[in-house]
Amino acid sequence: QICISNSGSNLRNVALAVGSFSLVMPEMLIIKPSALRDIVHGLQVATSIKAQRPEWRISWIVRDIFSPLVRSCAAVDQIYVFRREGGLRGFWHLMREVRQK
Repeated sequence: QICISNSGSNLRNVALAVGSFSLVMPEMLIIKPSALRDIVHGLQVATSIKAQRPEWRISWIVRDIFSPLVRSCAAVDQIYVFRREGGLRGFWHLMREVRQK
């Protein structure tokens, strides 16, 4: 299991039950809200991981200004937008949104 982050991490497994058969689907959350160069490198890593492990669900936390770039990457399944101007309230809202999924 791999997690890429410079400000925290969240890697979990989601169990899916199909009849009597159980399947574990890994999820990866990339936390790279800013720094364009880091985001571009992270997109390359996400693409490589998805090519090797297509069953993995890759999510990303990114600042609103860079969200179009991350959205354009087919390897990223879910995007959470971090709005810096939202302050502490915006941060807590984002954390709630991430935990709900």
